Amino acid sequence: MLVDTRNSLYSIYVLGGGLYSVSGGWFDRKGLAPATLTINGCTWGGRAIKADMVAAPGLCLEFGNDIVTTRIQRIRLIRGRAGGRKPH
Repeated sequence: MLVDTRNSLYSIYVLGGGLYSVSGGWFDRKGLAPATLTINGCTWGGRAIKADMVAAPGLCLEFGNDIVTTRIQRIRLIRGRAGGRKPH
């Protein structure tokens, strides 16, 4: 999945077991990409979190390391084969 926020672009790959491989944005700037972590859910910018959603336009994405993105502008879902390998 590609997530465009107001300030960054994130590439999120589902690993399974609640874990994601994340590159782009903050993770690239800090030299931590690709990072393997959880996603807490989406927020409206405050403390309330919608935990049953990975990303939604207009909301902010909160990663398991407590990094919160700027508002999501666009989401592009790229479907792979079941049991497929992560692209390089």
